Amino acid sequence: GDLARYTGAGELEYVGRVDEQVKVRGYRIELGEIEAVLQQHAGVREAIVLVRGEAEQQQLVGYVVTAAGETVTSSELRAALEQQLPEYMIPQAFVTLAQWPLTVNGKLDRKALPEPDGSRPALGREYVAPRTAVEEVLAGIWSEVLGIEQISIHDTFFQLGGDSIRSIQ
Repeated sequence: GDLARYTGAGELEYVGRVDEQVKVRGYRIELGEIEAVLQQHAGVREAIVLVRGEAEQQQLVGYVVTAAGETVTSSELRAALEQQLPEYMIPQAFVTLAQWPLTVNGKLDRKALPEPDGSRPALGREYVAPRTAVEEVLAGIWSEVLGIEQISIHDTFFQLGGDSIRSIQ
């Protein structure tokens, strides 16, 4: 999958990848595999997965356009993916769109796909605010590490997009 060329001096120069394989947190991931599983969900019409962030803060983000009249939650998508993929291939965030942003030529404009907004993902359960000082401190730490504004006392670190690398923080 690597693409290279010979320079004028006869040396090989790495240009990039031919496929959609990326390396995140030490794992080689084929984004198309994740997209294919997302598209198997009854509520999803189309799906794209991208890597967002810098170096150690890189995360997989799943973008979905739902089927007509359908709604899907992050927890539903995560559960569907967990049935077929290893944990390291599960996107940390999901963004649902009504339609894809397009270029003037009518092609998908990947650069125009929005960053996850930092709001609490739709996990299928109601938000319950921290009740004690300890819960407030923990919610504050999770909020900072995960970049999510509201952390419910019933949320789990991994369902909110946490991973082993972020847990160290």
